[in-house]
Amino acid sequence: MSASKTAIVSTLVVVMMVLIQSALSLKNSAHKRSEDDWIPGYNYMLSGFDVRSMQSSSNSMDPAKNVVNLIFRPTTEFGTLYRMPVSKEKFKVPDAIEVYDYVTTNVTKTSDTMESMSESLKYEASSYSFSFSVNVGVVGVSAGLNTSFGHIHQTFAQSNLFMATGSIRGTIYQATLEPPTFLEQNPYFKRALAAIPNTPTAADLDKINTLIKYFGVSYVSKGVFGGKFNLITKVSDKILKSYDKSWCITQLSLTFSYGAYSFGMSGFKNKTDIHVNNDFANNAKTDMFFVGGDFTLQSNETLKEWYQSIPGQPSLIGGEFNLISDLVDNNAVKKKNLEAILKNYVATGRVEIPASIKKIAVPHPLKRNVLLDLSRIPGAALIGSGFDTFTLTPRLSLFKQAPDSKATTWTNPIYKDIQFAVPGNVLVRNNAESYYANSTFVALTKQEYEYQYREHSSKSGMFGLSHHSRDVFIYNYRYEFEDSYQLNTFRRISWYDLSLDPLCLFDLNNRLEPFAKRMIDSLPATGGDQKEVRDKYKKFIDYYGTAVVTKTTMGGGIFFKVNFKKDLTKTLSIHEIHEQSGWSFLHIFGEKSTHDFYLKKLSQQFIQHSSVEFNTQGGSWTPEINGVRPTGPNALNIIDSPEGYMSWEDYANSIKYDPYPVNYELQPIHTIFADKAKQGIMKSVLDEYLQEKYNQKPASFSRAGKEY
Repeated sequence: MSASKTAIVSTLVVVMMVLIQSALSLKNSAHKRSEDDWIPGYNYMLSGFDVRSMQSSSNSMDPAKNVVNLIFRPTTEFGTLYRMPVSKEKFKVPDAIEVYDYVTTNVTKTSDTMESMSESLKYEASSYSFSFSVNVGVVGVSAGLNTSFGHIHQTFAQSNLFMATGSIRGTIYQATLEPPTFLEQNPYFKRALAAIPNTPTAADLDKINTLIKYFGVSYVSKGVFGGKFNLITKVSDKILKSYDKSWCITQLSLTFSYGAYSFGMSGFKNKTDIHVNNDFANNAKTDMFFVGGDFTLQSNETLKEWYQSIPGQPSLIGGEFNLISDLVDNNAVKKKNLEAILKNYVATGRVEIPASIKKIAVPHPLKRNVLLDLSRIPGAALIGSGFDTFTLTPRLSLFKQAPDSKATTWTNPIYKDIQFAVPGNVLVRNNAESYYANSTFVALTKQEYEYQYREHSSKSGMFGLSHHSRDVFIYNYRYEFEDSYQLNTFRRISWYDLSLDPLCLFDLNNRLEPFAKRMIDSLPATGGDQKEVRDKYKKFIDYYGTAVVTKTTMGGGIFFKVNFKKDLTKTLSIHEIHEQSGWSFLHIFGEKSTHDFYLKKLSQQFIQHSSVEFNTQGGSWTPEINGVRPTGPNALNIIDSPEGYMSWEDYANSIKYDPYPVNYELQPIHTIFADKAKQGIMKSVLDEYLQEKYNQKPASFSRAGKEY
């Protein structure tokens, strides 16, 4: 370790002690809670988890809302209270968990250099452990793609970068789940688990999908709660080749000290005293992301305030997980088979019946009804479901499934050997305009990007429906923080359209799903200006979203983005940047015979002043294609493969394994209310709800200079 680094670490230890003492004396005066409040984060401990996305199944912090997605019921028969070690506030603790003090502050200026993205992802996933076999790299990828860390993953080029992570991590408490055998399960979870037969077949995939969708694949047996800030610096490998590695680590440490100066742990009296070498700074990029704490304080200029907000808004930042198949009682066959299905999902990202489970042969010709003999057509579960237009996620189903006897069959027009069952309340049509679509636009200002983003949103539903969504926020951040422009290209193929039977909308009393109808019937038809009444309508939105899906187009697509520095426009015209971007796409997805050809056409100016990222919707990367067998669901694994390429045709063919909704047609949620008075109240509440959501401000980033 170099002398400069030793001095920095020594100073760091002293500062950490001061910070811990400061945190212990903190009083959270912004929101004084009473002893009737539940301990923040309790819902994570009672919910399911999808370890691929690291998403909790819970969508509410308030047990009074009777959240259907909890696995264990939040009872308080023992009346246990927990006093926060920082704020001294008292909270109710559910009977199902025990809570312990765990106040720590850990500041790491660098975790040494990591020369591959997989190393970084494993570092991020190292806080989580699993009682079942799982590839930590897969979990790391998934965790990254579902946080602000996602764009760092996608812009990282393994061939010419190395990186290091500096972090600030604060923990408040840890919670341990009581033995599940003695816990009361949520009746919705019990019903979903009971619906799966001992030996599932392809006909049961919808039931398994529903279980995973609403309850994940695992539950948390131990959780660590707090907050985390990461500052990630990526540097061109020419720096590593030109300077001693210990010098590079010192520069990385200084970069972290500068970026996180407001936290008060740098050891420097003034920010201007932190001097990063100009050559290093000009060849480095810095990104940051947060977990936990006050969302409005997630800025590098308000790190201390953000850290002090963690006790009031802790998040799960580490834990141990067990498969939900462990919750199957007194049925060894069912437990073993469900465990195999869940492990296969964790490994591949696909819900399917593994070869290890004996499959029942499909009778041919059909001897029973088609829903028993054939798999349900992909996308059918979306039709008639609620939909959240802000988060772009489906919600609970609003319409009853038609009787099995009404089901029909559909044969894929491209792959004639693939046949699906179509529920009676769903209409399917071969999309006569199945096509390869190319669309490119260049955004030179934030306003241009947001305008074109919303244009694509309203026409195709591809990029999102809110101008405050994550992609726009990331572009705004890059524009402010990195002085970058963005060029977007996408290619899409659509195969078939699924639509809701129009009769469902004209016979609401008989076609609505019983729970949805019961909830609508319970809503008052008067008093729409009263808060109590409006809150009841908002509760309906919590469960069913802001719209209903009446049509979706199934297919897949590749979304390709090039981020380039403003300086690039001084040496290349926009037309030339368009060309270079197209060659980048063909270099990765072109035919093998042209792979090297397009690589040679990329100019050094373009390579040095741009970064490429891409992701996919639909398709499967697991089959062996042209000798390539990637290991995960994201297209970046193609680059790591022995051949290092995949053609668009290969990808398009793979969509047959996993078609994805590439377009939605939605109808506002209030249109399913038959009662005109209730419809009017819901429309008013919906307008207010959407206005509040779309006016939320994303986290702020201060502009960074190139000289430190």
